[in-house]
Amino acid sequence: MSVLNHESHPILSLTAAFTAWKGLLLSIALGASVGPDYDTSTSLFFDVVHGTKTPVPALATRLTRWDALYFMHDATKGKVYEQEWAFGIGLPAAVRSLGGLGGVQVWEPLVAIAISHISHLIAVLALYQLTIVLCNDRKLAYLTAVVHILSPAGLFLSAPYAESAFSCLSFVGNLLFAISLKSSPDSLKRNVAVVGAGLSYGVSCTLRSNGLFGGVLFAVEAVRGLLALLNGFTFSKLMRLIAPIIGGLLVAVGFVAPQVLAWMRYCNGQDIEGELRPWCGSHIPSIYTFVQEEYWDVGFLKYWTPNQIPLFLLAAPMLTLLIKSGTEITREPSRGLRTITDEQCKLLVRTLAAVQTLLAVLAITNYHVQIISRLSSGYPAWYWWVASCLMDKQRQSLGYGMSILDMEDDTFKEKFVYVDDEHDPVLLKIKELKERVRDCIHGMKSNNVARTSLASSVSLNSSTSSVDSYGVQPSSSSSTSTTSTTDNTSNSHTEDEVLQAAAKCGWQTAVLKRNGTTASLRFVTLFPRQSTVGSPGEKAAILPSGVISKNDEGRECPREGH
Repeated sequence: MSVLNHESHPILSLTAAFTAWKGLLLSIALGASVGPDYDTSTSLFFDVVHGTKTPVPALATRLTRWDALYFMHDATKGKVYEQEWAFGIGLPAAVRSLGGLGGVQVWEPLVAIAISHISHLIAVLALYQLTIVLCNDRKLAYLTAVVHILSPAGLFLSAPYAESAFSCLSFVGNLLFAISLKSSPDSLKRNVAVVGAGLSYGVSCTLRSNGLFGGVLFAVEAVRGLLALLNGFTFSKLMRLIAPIIGGLLVAVGFVAPQVLAWMRYCNGQDIEGELRPWCGSHIPSIYTFVQEEYWDVGFLKYWTPNQIPLFLLAAPMLTLLIKSGTEITREPSRGLRTITDEQCKLLVRTLAAVQTLLAVLAITNYHVQIISRLSSGYPAWYWWVASCLMDKQRQSLGYGMSILDMEDDTFKEKFVYVDDEHDPVLLKIKELKERVRDCIHGMKSNNVARTSLASSVSLNSSTSSVDSYGVQPSSSSSTSTTSTTDNTSNSHTEDEVLQAAAKCGWQTAVLKRNGTTASLRFVTLFPRQSTVGSPGEKAAILPSGVISKNDEGRECPREGH
C-alpha cells in the first residue's frame, strides 16, 4: 500500500512496523502460558495485592516478571521495602497517577504496559526525527528507527519496566538538544530547547539512574558557552551560558530528588529498631548506591566470578557492538551519521558515543552485565552505526555510480553529477577539500601546470582539446598510473597534498590542469550506488557536453545536479 511507503509516509510506515512487531512479541508472550510457571513470584504477588479469588488478565501475568514486580508493588503499595529504592520513583508514580484518573479501578500492570508501548513508539519517532535533524538523511533515519523497534531489549520494552519510558525521554532530550544546535546562537529558541532537554533528561533520571550521563552534554555546552563569553561579553552569550547550566541542574535534580526523599524517610529520625541505616552516615548519603551494594552485591569487579561467565558470554555481543560503534563514532561521527557536516552536531554525536562507550565499560566492571541488552536501548549511537553498516552493505552489493566535479579558479562548481544518493559520504567528502584546492588553484594561475593522477582501478582517456572526454571502466580492470607534469617544483607539493587528500577521501582519480587563463581541478570517482543502472559490467562515458551516455539498454543513465 502506498500509504505505508517508507519514503512518502515514513511515520505511518514506522507505526505499522512497530505495531506488527509488538503484536508478534505479545503473541509469543501469551502463547508461552500453556504450562505451569517454574517461578511463582508473579502469582504470589497478585494473590497478596488483589486477593486469591480475583481473576488476573493473562497479559498482566505474562509480562509482570522479575524486576517488574518491584515496579508494580511500588505502584500499588508505595515503597515498603528499602531495596525498592533501586528502581526509581518515576514509573510507579506515573502508573499511580494514570491509574487513578476517572476513579475507575484498573490493573496497574496493564497501565504500565500501556505506558511502555506508547513510550516505545514515541522513542521510535523521536529517534527518526533526531537523525533527520542531525544529518537530513531520511533513508538512514528510517532504518535507524526500525533497528530501535527491533531492539535486543525485546519484551523488556513492552513489559512494566522503565526502559521504554527512559528511551523515550532520552531521545526527546537528544532531539531538543540537537534542535538547539541548529538554532541561532542568539535565539530564544536555542536556550528554551536546551532547558527543555535538561528537563527531559532530569525526568529520565527518576526512571533510571544512568540518565545522569545526560548531564555530560550540558557540561560540554556550558564550557563552550563560557569560552564564547570570555571572547567578549554580550547578553546573548550570557544566556547561552546560563541555559546549559539550568539544563544541567535539572538533570541533577532528577537524580538527587529520590535520594532526598529517602533521606527524609530513613535518616531524618530513627527506624523501628532505634538505629539509623548505615548509608545515612556516608559523606554523600545515597540509598541507591547502598541498596545496590547491600542487596545485589554491585561493585567494582564483584561480578567477576566463575559462575557468572555464562552471563558475560550472553552480554558479549551487545558489549562488543556498544564499544565498537561508540569508539568509531567518537573518532569520526560520519561512521554513524554518514552525511553529518555541522561541527556542533558532530560534537553532540561524539559526546553521545563516548557516553555509550562509558556505559559499556561500567557494565563490564561494575554492573550485573546481563542487563546491558536493555540498558543499551536508550542510547542512539549504536543504532546509527548499525543502520549505516546495513546501508553500506546494501551499497556494496549494488553496482557503481560515478561523480565528476570541477573546481575552477576560486569557485566550486559541480558541472554534472551521476549519483543516486545525494547524501553519499563520498560525494560530500569533496567539501573537505575546498580550501586545499583553492590554494592549489591560486598557485596554478601563474604557472603552466598539467598534472594527471590515475588510480590503478580506473582508466582515463584524455583528448588534446580543452575539454576532455572521460571513460570509466569497472573496478576489476587495471591500468597503469600515468603522470604528466610540466617542470614546476614550486607548486608540486601543493598538488600532491590535494591528490593525497582526494585519495584519502575516496576519490580515485584527480586531474589538475591549466588551459589558457583558466586553472581547474577535476575529480572523478567510482562509488557504490543504489540503482542497477550503471552496474559494474557497464561502461559509462562522460561527454564534453555533460551528457552521460546511454547504457546497454538504450536508456539514459540518471544524473543529478546539486
